[in-house]
Amino acid sequence: MSDYDTKIRDNSAPTTAADFNDLRNDIAKLTETVTSLVKGQADAASATVMEALDTAKGSIATTAAEAGDRVTTLGTELEATIERNPLTSVLVALGIGLMAGMMTSARR
Repeated sequence: MSDYDTKIRDNSAPTTAADFNDLRNDIAKLTETVTSLVKGQADAASATVMEALDTAKGSIATTAAEAGDRVTTLGTELEATIERNPLTSVLVALGIGLMAGMMTSARR
């Protein structure tokens, strides 16, 4: 080999090491950037999920309150109907009891 080839080989070793060092640094910066982006996306997704849960919680609470109001209203209306028509209420209860008795005795 000539002196020229040896000089090129000797001079390129530090350059190659510097290039690898630069590449390592670039990869580290890229890793930091990707990590930051992923964390940002995860935070945004978490905030969206929490907001959806809060909205659902509010909707469920409202629906439960409305259902409770309806049950209370129906109970009050039923009591008023029984007080106005006690005989009819007793006959309806008797009919329901007879049907339930016939259904359970038919199964035996």
